[in-house]
Amino acid sequence: MLFHSRRNREYWKACKQVQTDGNITDIQQIPMGSPRFRRQVETFLSASALRLESVEDYFCILREDGSIAAGAGLSGDLIKCVAVDPAERSKGLIAPLVSHIIGVAAEKGITNLKVFTKPENEAVFTSLGFHTIARAPLAILLENGHGLEDYLAHVSCHPERGEGSIGVIIMNANPFTLGHKYLVEKAFRQVDKLFVIPVKEDLSLFPYSERLEMIRSGCEGLATVLDGSDYQISAATFPTYFLKDLSEASETQMLLDLDMFGRHIAPALGATVRFVGSEPTDPLTARYNELMKEVLPTFGISVVEIPRLVFGGDNSSGSLRFAPYPGKCSPEELSTTAVTINCHPERSEGPASATLVRKALQEGSFRLAAALTPTSTWPYLVAELMARALRMELDTPLKPGLVDKDSNGAHSDMDYALMSGSIEVIRRSFIRHLPMLLRRYSSGVKEWKLVVEFGKAIEADVMEYTWGVNTYRGAIFALGLAAISALDITCNSQLCDYQDDKLMCLVDNSQTASPNSLTDSSLCFTSVKLSDWIANLSGQIAPGNDSHGANAVKEYGVKGALQLAQEGYKPLFEDWLPFYRGLAYSGAPSGPGRVHSRALRLRSGNAAAEYGLSPEAAPATCPDSTADIAQASIATLRLRSGTAEPLQKTLLRIMSTLDDTCVIHRVGYERAQEVKIEAKALLEDFSEEGLIEMKKRYDAEGISPGGAADMLALTILIDSLTNYYF
Repeated sequence: MLFHSRRNREYWKACKQVQTDGNITDIQQIPMGSPRFRRQVETFLSASALRLESVEDYFCILREDGSIAAGAGLSGDLIKCVAVDPAERSKGLIAPLVSHIIGVAAEKGITNLKVFTKPENEAVFTSLGFHTIARAPLAILLENGHGLEDYLAHVSCHPERGEGSIGVIIMNANPFTLGHKYLVEKAFRQVDKLFVIPVKEDLSLFPYSERLEMIRSGCEGLATVLDGSDYQISAATFPTYFLKDLSEASETQMLLDLDMFGRHIAPALGATVRFVGSEPTDPLTARYNELMKEVLPTFGISVVEIPRLVFGGDNSSGSLRFAPYPGKCSPEELSTTAVTINCHPERSEGPASATLVRKALQEGSFRLAAALTPTSTWPYLVAELMARALRMELDTPLKPGLVDKDSNGAHSDMDYALMSGSIEVIRRSFIRHLPMLLRRYSSGVKEWKLVVEFGKAIEADVMEYTWGVNTYRGAIFALGLAAISALDITCNSQLCDYQDDKLMCLVDNSQTASPNSLTDSSLCFTSVKLSDWIANLSGQIAPGNDSHGANAVKEYGVKGALQLAQEGYKPLFEDWLPFYRGLAYSGAPSGPGRVHSRALRLRSGNAAAEYGLSPEAAPATCPDSTADIAQASIATLRLRSGTAEPLQKTLLRIMSTLDDTCVIHRVGYERAQEVKIEAKALLEDFSEEGLIEMKKRYDAEGISPGGAADMLALTILIDSLTNYYF
C-alpha cells in the first residue's frame, strides 16, 4: 500500500488524474528518491518478474486504494520498466500510461521515444504508434518517431558515399589509440571507401564530442568519420529489466545491435564490409566478434577481423627490431637505421588498448599513455592529467584553510561541488580552445599573445560557470603553462612523422610493438627541459597590474605567479617535486644505480636529483633514448595508494617555503611569514592531530594558502608529465 499517512494522501491528491474505463484512475509520478516508494515499485515489478533499473522519472496508475496497477519509467528517450499487474491486464492501462509519458517527454523536448521489450509485447506497442526497428530472439527495439528514418536519409546522402567497395568501423575510442589507428590503416588498404562511426553515448572518461574530434584527427586522410548516432546499441544503454536471466543480456544486446547495423545502417551507406579488431583478452568482445561473423553475412555483409596491435615481443625481454617505413627511407637508410628497443614486459605486454591508456592516466603516467596513442590524442591526455592533478589536490583532506570534501576551509563563496565542477570546465575548455593555441605554429602572432589569449578564454569559461567566483585563476595560469610547454616540446620534436613511420612499418609487416618503439627520446622530456621551456614561454608574458598577487609583488618584493614561472618554477623542480616523490613512491632501489634515468641538472648548474639524490650520485647527463629509460631499474617504483599523507606533507613543505600572495592578501605580510614558520614546524613534527588543529585555526582566521594549493597541483602534474616508469 502506498498510502499510510495523511501527508502522503495529500501529496498524491495534488497529482494529475485521468479517466480510464469509466473509473477515476490516478497517474502519479513516483518520488523515487524516497526509499519507501522505491521499494513499493520494486515489489510491484518483481510480481511480473521484472527488475527496477535507473530511471529519471517513474509513473504509476494507481487503484483507489493507492496500490499500483501499472507503471512505466522514462530515462532520456527510453521508456523502461513497463509493467501491468496481472489482475489488471484486460483493462487497457498501458495506453493512457504511455500517452502520459509521451506528453511528459514532449515537454522536455523529446519527440522520438524508444522502448526495449519482449517480442510478445510488440502488438501492444505497435497499437500505440510504435514500430519495430531491431529484433533479437529475446528482445525487440521500437520507436514512435522518425529518428532512424531521418538518420538513414542523412547518411545515405553523404557526399563521400560512392561506387566501389565500402567498409565500416564502429569504435568507442575512449581515447583514440595507436591500436585504433592501426585498425583504420589496415582497413583503409582493403576497400575503396572507409567510414568510421563513433559510439555516441556519453558514458566514457572522454565525452563524445572529444572522442569524435580525436577520431577525426587520427583518421585524417584514411577514413570519413561520420557523426555518432543513437542507433548503436551498447551494453551501457541496453536495459535488462525484462530478461529473466541476466546472463542472456549481453548476447541479446549484441544481437540487437548487429540486426540494427545489418538491416538499416550498412544498406544506407552501401557498406558490404565490417572491420573489427581481434579481441585477445575480453570474452564479451570476443563473443561479439563471433556473433558478428554469424549474423552480418545473412545481410550480405562480410566481416574482416584484423589482429590487434599488440605490445611485447616474442622473447622474455620484450625486445623487438624495427626498420623505418620503406616509403620514407632510401635503401641505404633501411640497411643502417633499424633499431632494437627494449621494454618492461610486466607492464607492456598485451593489446594497445584504450583501457591501458586510461589506467596510465589514472596512475599519472603521460609517458605510457602517450606511447599508446597518436600525437593527435596527446592534448586530451594532458588535459585529463591537468584535471587529475587538480582533483588530487582538491580531494586531499585536512588542508588548512582550503576547500575539501568535508570543509569549505576559510571560504564562504566556495565549496567542494563548485571546485569540482570548475575542474571539469577547465578540462573541457582546454580542449575546446585548443585550435586557438595551435595557431601559434602557423601564424605570425607572437607566441605569448596567443598563450595569454588561450588562458583568458579558459578563465572566462570558469568564471561564467562559477558566476564570478575565482576558483582556479592561479592554477589555470600555472598548470596551463606546464601543459602548453609539454605539448610544445613534443610538437617541436617532429615526433609525429617518427611515430607514423613506425606505425606504417607495423601495418606493412604485422609486427608486434613495444611502447618504447613508437616514441623517441623527445617524448620522455626531462624535467630540466620542461623547466627551461616554461621559463622561456612565460618570459615573453608582460606582468599584469590587476591582481592581488601583483599588488603583493609591488609592495613587498615577493615573487608572484609570473616571477615563479619565469624562473622555470625552480623551487618546484629543486625541492617540492623531489620531496613529493620521496614520499609518494615506494619500492625505489637503493644505491647510486637508482638515479640512472632520473637525474636533474638545473640551468644554474646545481645538480639536484629528483629523488633527493646527492650531487655525487647524479650522472653527468640525462638518458638519451627510451631504451635507456626502459632499462632503468626504477621501473619497480609504484605510487602509494590509499594515503593522503604525501600530499599533506608536500603542501606543508610548499607552505613553509613559498611567499603565498593569497595569504598575504588575506592576512598581511607579517602573518604570512608566521604561516611559513608554522607549516615548517608541523612538517618537522607531523601528526594528524596537529594538522586538524592548524586547519581549525586557519579556517577561523580566514587564512587560505591558495598559492600553495596551486603549486601542489602543479607538482602533481609535473610529476605525471616527467616520470618514466610505467
